[in-house]
Amino acid sequence: VLSSQICSVSEISSIITLQRILSATCNDLHCHDLIELVSNGFPKHKKDIDTVHTIQFWEVRHRLSYSTGVIFLGMRAVIPRRLRAETQKFIH
Repeated sequence: VLSSQICSVSEISSIITLQRILSATCNDLHCHDLIELVSNGFPKHKKDIDTVHTIQFWEVRHRLSYSTGVIFLGMRAVIPRRLRAETQKFIH
């Protein structure tokens, strides 16, 4: 499931612009929750995560970052829900 949310920026740059990712991230409540965790730190224990949609990031929490309005897993952008279907069509 997590792999469907992560995409290399170069893989999507021709169809999904950084501006679209920024806008979708800004308007996605799940992204807001994840940004909060990335910015303030994940809890010490997985069971202490309040939101179901952020638990899936527990195993990769140390690789997540937030910069200029985009959540990254390493060098890959975390794609907000609104853009996932379109991104998956492009990649597959």
